[in-house]
Amino acid sequence: MEKNKKVTITIQGDKYTIKGNYSEEYINKIAKHVDNIMEQLSRSNPFMNKNMIAILCSLNLADQLYKVQENISQLEDKLLENEELSNLKKELEIAKDTAKFHLEKLREVQRKLTKENLELEKYKEMVKNYQNRIKENKLELDSARQTITELQNQVFDNQIEIVKMKKELDEYRQKEKFSKKNFSNQRGKK
Repeated sequence: MEKNKKVTITIQGDKYTIKGNYSEEYINKIAKHVDNIMEQLSRSNPFMNKNMIAILCSLNLADQLYKVQENISQLEDKLLENEELSNLKKELEIAKDTAKFHLEKLREVQRKLTKENLELEKYKEMVKNYQNRIKENKLELDSARQTITELQNQVFDNQIEIVKMKKELDEYRQKEKFSKKNFSNQRGKK
């Protein structure tokens, strides 16, 4: 076994860096096994999300672990009866190491699943906040549009009023000119 080897693996399209005392070949083999289980589960029911697939994969691995542990127990019973105690003990240690490895992988997948679920909840909350902001902005925009329309109407009304006032002013000025002209003409006649 190699000491603290870092290996990058891919499971369901996501990359993970694994640090362990096993060879890169062995870690990749285990990762491929997990990926195959998850792929089979995904194909068997395409409506399952990654979380569901990871949970079912965990159950499958736990089942395998349980069976390995049962196998270990059976091997322990055989050890008492078997003359080849030394060979069976080695197999038992390997099975225990494999079981520990699978158990650690299971725990790691569960930790990552929990972390991803928390992150997903954060993103859902962010989306909800953005949706609320969009609604508020739409309301503000509608209110602003209504205010603009009202102001445009007032400007139009004021322009009409200004035109009327100019017309009245022009009429008043003409009347005044006419009155002054008449007044001047009447004075000139006297």
